[in-house]
Amino acid sequence: METYEEKSYKSHKDHYQKVYDDPASINLKIHNWKETDPKQYFIHERSWKLTDSLTSQASSWLTVGDGYGADASYLIKKGCMATATDISGTMLEAAHREGLIYNFSIENVEQLSYSTKSFDYVYCKESYHHFPRPFMGLYEMIRVSRKAVVIQEPLDVLLAMPWLLFIKNILDRINPLFLRKFWKNQYSFEVVGNFVYKVSEREFEKAAIAIGLPAVAFKGYNHSKGKPIQSLESTKKNLSVRDFLSRIGILPYEQLSSIIFREKPDTKTQAGLKAQGYRYIEFPPNPYSK
Repeated sequence: METYEEKSYKSHKDHYQKVYDDPASINLKIHNWKETDPKQYFIHERSWKLTDSLTSQASSWLTVGDGYGADASYLIKKGCMATATDISGTMLEAAHREGLIYNFSIENVEQLSYSTKSFDYVYCKESYHHFPRPFMGLYEMIRVSRKAVVIQEPLDVLLAMPWLLFIKNILDRINPLFLRKFWKNQYSFEVVGNFVYKVSEREFEKAAIAIGLPAVAFKGYNHSKGKPIQSLESTKKNLSVRDFLSRIGILPYEQLSSIIFREKPDTKTQAGLKAQGYRYIEFPPNPYSK
């Protein structure tokens, strides 16, 4: 019998094959977002640019859950060597045929086929929340990286806003089901079948320090797609307002860019991270490790 995680990965793999009839034309459209759909390009570029402090040198990258190969394509344009991977090869094969990416492979993140420290960086953009067992994927990504893993995902609002957690704890004492009447997406599921796993800074800190890693870096940002009919100008204006409200603490950020370092970054990289608005956190040494 199939396990739940096997069913989950299979459903994601089948999704591309059922939904997209012409992968080549879809890839061409997506890889030309800047000209054909500048709003979509602007939204995704906000995430991609948060890797720029790590792409100053000609580094090697593995992208995980990169269904269209768009993440790898951005890194290639930055001068990096990038290999795109996904649970399904439907779209990646088309992207490769069209010359949009150079290298790709079909991978299950829990069992990556690459050897330890095969790539300088691993980049997982908005795919972590699809994983049925996220931490198994996290440790695999760490294993095949030499320098760091970059994960960009929706932020767990409850853990980002302590006052919300305080209210939840009070309400749960009265009735653990009470909050669900108002918070409809407290437990979110996608049509593919997966639970939408949102992330927090603290969980990545604990996961990293538990295996002796030296540092992490975090940056909150907003990623709202807005209404389909919304113009690029309106999208920029709305995000500017949201960014301001997030900076002053009225609203939580929607997304979190997390960098889990396998080796301590040099001072130039640290300066680049700071310039991009990251909070760099170096862990204290374990007094009992030899």
